[in-house]
Amino acid sequence: MNLLDLVNRRLIFVTGKGGVGKTCLSASLGVLSSRMGKRTVIVEVDNFHPSLPPIFGKNTAYTPIIVQKNLSICNVTWKESLKDWLVRTVKIRRIVNLIQSNKIAMLFLDATPGAREIVILSKIMELLDHYDQVIVDLPACGHALGILRVPKTAVKLMRSGPIHDRAKQILSVFSSPKAALVLSSLPEEMVVNE
Repeated sequence: MNLLDLVNRRLIFVTGKGGVGKTCLSASLGVLSSRMGKRTVIVEVDNFHPSLPPIFGKNTAYTPIIVQKNLSICNVTWKESLKDWLVRTVKIRRIVNLIQSNKIAMLFLDATPGAREIVILSKIMELLDHYDQVIVDLPACGHALGILRVPKTAVKLMRSGPIHDRAKQILSVFSSPKAALVLSSLPEEMVVNE
């Protein structure tokens, strides 16, 4: 795939071993796309120490922040994504507030395998409705693969319901020719092996 084919994708996931330049690559792709006139957002995934602020000189937040013409950045976090998910699924804000203020319910949601990943990926899919291109700066490969595998596992384990339905939608986007996965690497044996 050449660079032009890549920047014509609507959804680009970027991953690689830590420290190989995946955030710089994500930022570069975002700048290129925005200069081509595409409304672009670069997304960090639940990053406690966001990497994009030093590059663009603005702090990230859950809600995308414009850093230059046609380019925004954000940090999609678990708690805020969960609130959005609950509002869309439950649709009654009072019940959503009760769930989020209930320590036992939150412990259950925090411990539910795959819940964090489905909720965060769901928010990323929602961003596709507002931007021409979404570039996701994923964590290092091992963690990134875990995130990207969850929708397939959720579809297999759950035969119906909102998580099953959303996981199927996510898988449909993943398999679209408008989505791409980019591996950032260095020409070093350990990095390539990982």
